[in-house]
Amino acid sequence: MRSYLQDNGKLPTQLEVRTNVKGSTALTTQAWKRVRNEPEFTSEPVLEESFHVTNSTATLNVPIPKDEPFSIEGMVERFKIDTSVWRVKDFKVKTWRGLIGEGKSILQDWVQINFERLITLDEEEKINALKSSFERFASKYAPSRFHIVTKAKGDVLLEPFFTDCHFGLHSWGEETGHDYDLKIAERMYKEAGENLYNKMKHHKADRVLMPIGNDLLHVDNPHNMTTKGTVQHTDSRWQKAYDVALENVIWSIDLFSTLAPVDVILVPGNHATVMETLLGKAVEIFYRNTNHVKVDVRPSPRKYYEWETVLIGLTHSHQEKKKDLPNIMSVEARPNLQIVETREWHTGHIHTQVVEEIQGVVIRSFPALALSDSWHHGKGYKGNLHAVQGLVFSRDGFESSYIGRTS
Repeated sequence: MRSYLQDNGKLPTQLEVRTNVKGSTALTTQAWKRVRNEPEFTSEPVLEESFHVTNSTATLNVPIPKDEPFSIEGMVERFKIDTSVWRVKDFKVKTWRGLIGEGKSILQDWVQINFERLITLDEEEKINALKSSFERFASKYAPSRFHIVTKAKGDVLLEPFFTDCHFGLHSWGEETGHDYDLKIAERMYKEAGENLYNKMKHHKADRVLMPIGNDLLHVDNPHNMTTKGTVQHTDSRWQKAYDVALENVIWSIDLFSTLAPVDVILVPGNHATVMETLLGKAVEIFYRNTNHVKVDVRPSPRKYYEWETVLIGLTHSHQEKKKDLPNIMSVEARPNLQIVETREWHTGHIHTQVVEEIQGVVIRSFPALALSDSWHHGKGYKGNLHAVQGLVFSRDGFESSYIGRTS
């Protein structure tokens, strides 16, 4: 339209519009009527900025200002796009031509920036909940009752093994014969922990090994599902279960740190692999400025801990076959095997005590703290011990075992 006015000095006729504008007769007639009333051209922006979000993508539409610096990075910064959540996938620069009122035509450039999510909505919700719960807990944390040991003073290794606590699990007494909910889980965790502590505290410990995870939590997302998507019976919101579990883990670490420096190792279970990994990271951040607690949250599902001549493999054991664990250790921990005399695997998952020796490697399964839910009750898995077990190792190997019971 601009070139036509410059070349001819007048508006086009209806026939000329129909000849040059593609489309139906109705469209070209409408265009001609609008042109007759809009003789002037302007580059003032008329397109509105917009930002549309879906579950996995987002689109930002922005008019390009005339004679002003413009960049994709500048638009991301201007609209405060969270680059930890969104990544620029691609962009397109387009020109919009149209007819507007008040005697003006329009020619305008604009850019469409397409984004894709780096994390899912569920993951974003979990991270935000993690941040808020950690801030709440950190503000009220005060371990005044504990005298923390920062230097080794003994000659044994202590290992309190809290496994399969399932914070968030709900069991209805009318159906299963016993109630179990978040408050009961917290009470049992602290009762069993204190009972075990009182039985082990007379030992002169060099270090404390404390595995965390191992189905500490019952579900892994806001839909009350496990990591693989199995729906569970739950008590309360998953955020609350996470908060209570985190507070109790830190309580138990502080408790046993009165005996010796503590080595915390994350062993994610099969019920809440993601949430337990986030919980492990929170514990790592919590103790980041301390010397008496070390936290290992590496992503491997199996980890190895060496103390003197003792080598301990840690896994939840929901993926590996028990008979394969000795060979797995011989491959993954080969350098350590040359100097160790005691080799053991410590596992959870099966909710019962089992000790077996295969090819010179002792494989221990530990009792679950949580009471059974409707599924376990229906299968007849009844009568197992619900407690926390603790082990003592000397430089000669395994020495003794203790059971932390609830009232």
